[in-house]
Amino acid sequence: MKKLLFLALGAGWMPFPGCAPSYIKVLDRKGPTTPFTNIFAFYVDEACNFSLADSTGYNICLKASFNDLNSVAGRSRVERLIASSLATKATAILSSANLLGVNGAGTNTDDSYSYFRKLMDSLHIDGILVVQQRFMEKEYYRTPVAGGAPAGRSAAPFSIQSTVDGELDHVTFDCYLLQPKDLNNPVWKAELETKGAATTHELNHSMTRALAKSLIDDGYIVR
Repeated sequence: MKKLLFLALGAGWMPFPGCAPSYIKVLDRKGPTTPFTNIFAFYVDEACNFSLADSTGYNICLKASFNDLNSVAGRSRVERLIASSLATKATAILSSANLLGVNGAGTNTDDSYSYFRKLMDSLHIDGILVVQQRFMEKEYYRTPVAGGAPAGRSAAPFSIQSTVDGELDHVTFDCYLLQPKDLNNPVWKAELETKGAATTHELNHSMTRALAKSLIDDGYIVR
């Protein structure tokens, strides 16, 4: 879901690219008996219902995403960031973009649920992390420009340009950590908000740093 805002800015406030904070709210938490060692990471750019049965949830929420040619590059970039932010000496993070779907490894084209289960078994996956973008709000802004004045008249403090100078993204993500044996019952669930990102790179870096901190603090990943 996307929403657009337009903001004409006065001289006293300006956006600062590179300063997009992320806030995370943990909605449900089940303590792991041991930290996860091999986590399969999925990024989905649309909200999906993970209360569905395992195979149905896979086919609707995951398979459709990684077979979408339009989203492969973006999905791969975000999953690489997730992997680099969350991976530790004790926990490996595997990107689904490297192993499944149209951009998968080798010549494999099997995207069935049975192959997905076999792949997780062969890789000894004990956790599945799903990050999905639920809501995006775009804020367009204009910067003030000093205005001149005809002779004999006082100058106005500023005039506003008619062109858009930049945009900021405010994005909400739903995050789930699941166990392979039960895809519709997350052991950890959170809502993550990133505010005022000027670039996609900034947005994703802020989001993945907040995600990593929360999962490490909650004991699902060991440093």
